Amino acid sequence: MTDHPLSASSPADPLHTVEALSAYLDGELDADAHQRVEHWLETDPQARLELRRLQQAWDLLERLPAVEVGPSFTHSTVAMIAVQSAAEMQPESRFMGGRWLRGALFILMWLAMAGVGFALVRLTVSDTSASLVADLPVLEHLEAYRQTPDLEFLRKLDAPGLFHAEESRHAP
Repeated sequence: MTDHPLSASSPADPLHTVEALSAYLDGELDADAHQRVEHWLETDPQARLELRRLQQAWDLLERLPAVEVGPSFTHSTVAMIAVQSAAEMQPESRFMGGRWLRGALFILMWLAMAGVGFALVRLTVSDTSASLVADLPVLEHLEAYRQTPDLEFLRKLDAPGLFHAEESRHAP
């Protein structure tokens, strides 16, 4: 694994690689670090590729037109900083009021989401419950139905008059 160009023993990771190459391109390195980066670039093709990418990105940034800002930009920026600083300097009671309001809004939003969730579950469960109630007679005897080899046999058992002699015994 390639060593970091700025320290003789640490392994290179992408963050430090970009930092080292950026400092190299900016001319921010001392002579010793500059020499290590150059040696690293000579021996590591991946580092050369990354240096080329950084250089291309900087070249593209240099091609962008410079934007001229007028005095109103400076004035509005300073005004925004002053407003922000004044807001931060307000007493704690005002901050606590805003905090209480955010907390109340959070609780109301949570309750609304819980209500919507409850309604959706209730609608889903009510449809399921209605079908379960309609199928209750079948569900009560489900094990017996599973033991029956044929559905036609069950239909014949349900036919009127199958047990005619038994029905006449039970008649008053």
